[in-house]
Amino acid sequence: MTDTGKNDARPVLVEAFSTLAACFDIPTPELAARLSSLVESLSSLAPEAARLAARAAGAAPDEADMAEARIEYSRLFVGPFSLPAPPFGSVYLESEGRVMGPSTMDARRMYQELGMDLADDFHNPPDHVVAELEFMAWLVYREIEAETRNDAEAAARAREARALFAARHVKAWFDEFLTRVEQNTDHPFYASLVPLGRAIMMTDAS
Repeated sequence: MTDTGKNDARPVLVEAFSTLAACFDIPTPELAARLSSLVESLSSLAPEAARLAARAAGAAPDEADMAEARIEYSRLFVGPFSLPAPPFGSVYLESEGRVMGPSTMDARRMYQELGMDLADDFHNPPDHVVAELEFMAWLVYREIEAETRNDAEAAARAREARALFAARHVKAWFDEFLTRVEQNTDHPFYASLVPLGRAIMMTDAS
């Protein structure tokens, strides 16, 4: 991302992390619009990321091919058989590659320490890619919101928490997850998320 000032970049990071989370959730017809909005937000700050977001927006499923996209989503990330690209951090962070390992519990502990927890209708482990990306978005938002209240201490806590969570969790495994997606899909939408995901992670200095 070009250096246009931290305050300019952070609102875009909120949108970028949240949109990326939606892209790795069950496909919906709203994805194309969300990605198109992200293109506009990124255009002056990170032109290459904006170009990749535009490519993903063009590949996003519409009503006509939503069923095919959901089949590919299930094949890659849900099962019931072996998963080509498991969306759980513990698979990559635990030596035995198991779900719900100590790193999973650590992610949930970090959510709870900052007053967050999983929604009642979210039925995946705490280290699911959607949860971790949404948490990153929330931490950036929390920093911005604290600064609007002139609460420098709360802003610093949010900034430090994001750096710690990124280092211990999402940035520690997200790239390997994207590699698994890249190696195991020919679907244009999911293939387009690989470079976009990497570009978005590059925009965050935490």
